[in-house]
Amino acid sequence: MSDSSNSTPAPPSSLYYYKDKPLQHFVFNQYTKEEKLEITLQIERDFEASMITVEQLTWIIEDKKYGGFTAGRCLDKLLDKKVIKKNPVTGDERRFSNPSGKPKGPFNF
Repeated sequence: MSDSSNSTPAPPSSLYYYKDKPLQHFVFNQYTKEEKLEITLQIERDFEASMITVEQLTWIIEDKKYGGFTAGRCLDKLLDKKVIKKNPVTGDERRFSNPSGKPKGPFNF
């Protein structure tokens, strides 16, 4: 029995479309190499232009649609932008190895 029969269908707003059809499964698809490249570039361009939602990215990954790796990379970029890396001791963005944040010269140890 497959898990997809027990799950509820995704709402239409969380689907991601290519050529007016939802993306196909990443293994069982009929995309040509050119279409696969186009899907990958389309996901990246839509992410850079903020035209793809987090729900759409998670739908691609969770339902194992083609472009899941690219969607995962986009989510990683999104999380890296939102996470503020702070020093746990000082509470600001200074680092332990280089507190000033200036690049080290050849004579700095």
